[in-house]
Amino acid sequence: MELIQQKKDVTKITVTDISRIADINRSTFYAHYKDVYSVIEEIEEEIINKMIDYMSVDYLEFTRDPEKTMRAAARQLESNEEYYKLLLKTDGASEFLTRLQNIFLDYVLEEMPLPDYLKDTADFRNRCSFFAGGITKMVDLWHREQLGTSLEDAFADVSKIIRIAEPVYEQEKRAGQQKGNVE
Repeated sequence: MELIQQKKDVTKITVTDISRIADINRSTFYAHYKDVYSVIEEIEEEIINKMIDYMSVDYLEFTRDPEKTMRAAARQLESNEEYYKLLLKTDGASEFLTRLQNIFLDYVLEEMPLPDYLKDTADFRNRCSFFAGGITKMVDLWHREQLGTSLEDAFADVSKIIRIAEPVYEQEKRAGQQKGNVE
């Protein structure tokens, strides 16, 4: 973090810089990492794992009260705001955000304990894609300081959209199930 603050650009950090700050020699660095980018990848993995922890809630609980989870995720990002904003200024930031979006989608569609009748619909996958894209875009705007509000407040607004959409989706699902039973 100290190096990121000093350099203001992760791409300008060298192995020598890291070794000096960590008080290790270069061979010790290379015993653990391939290069500076592997350190960045490890940091990104930690971020992704934290986000997955926030997503590891019951689907029904999340749709009933998404604000709790969304605010917690936003607070986690905002509590380390300078760190994340600097990290997102790297050349690979857009790839990282895309990766985060895809991991979210994979988690929801593959790992989250949802009923198959829900997961297997194009409608649900499309809604998840829309949601994941919107959230990652909000994080992108936040780090560029173009969001116009705190990330926590923006995520709370998204929570309201989720709560509004869920009863509509449940009605559509019930109508579809009834239609299937009639035919």
